[in-house]
Amino acid sequence: MAATAIDDRLHFFRMFLAEPSVVGAIVPSSAALATEIVRLAAVSRARTIVELGAGTGAITSVITREAPSDAMVISIEIHTTFARILSSRFQNVHVVTDSAERVGDYLHAAARTTADCVVSGLPWAAFNDALQLRLLGVIKKVLAPGGVFATFAYVHASMLPAARRFRGHLEEMFSGVDISPVIWRNLPPAFVYSCRA
Repeated sequence: MAATAIDDRLHFFRMFLAEPSVVGAIVPSSAALATEIVRLAAVSRARTIVELGAGTGAITSVITREAPSDAMVISIEIHTTFARILSSRFQNVHVVTDSAERVGDYLHAAARTTADCVVSGLPWAAFNDALQLRLLGVIKKVLAPGGVFATFAYVHASMLPAARRFRGHLEEMFSGVDISPVIWRNLPPAFVYSCRA
């Protein structure tokens, strides 16, 4: 395993121990999960892409590889350590250190009114109902007509009350919700929700 990958796992593990309800994972997303979420978000056809909760950039890396050359990518990460890592690795990504709740402000500052897709690594099952609803409301508001919101959930946590509540909110708020097959090559195994505005 490369030194960067080991460093990323250590960063994630330390951040998880410090704030498990905010970080929500002990290691970064796998290449298999990152590839699937980017594919289902239709990043390759997007001109304005928002990523929420980017961590150390496992999904960001695939976004920047698959996005059109003229696309704008805005990555919002609340943790300063992760945001600093992202800024150093992805010079063409607009990295913002703030809450995902302010995504509309940052789109406006970038002279964009909507996003073609929103890709999220946020730990939804760790959020209370009020925060889930606030964040989903903001995401729905910034998505362009026909836009896609893609996020993932861990299989082992999918039956927890907060995870079930989250799935219900997705089905209520979006015109269509698809669920990918389980991505076993992730720690822990996960699946992707792709939601149409």
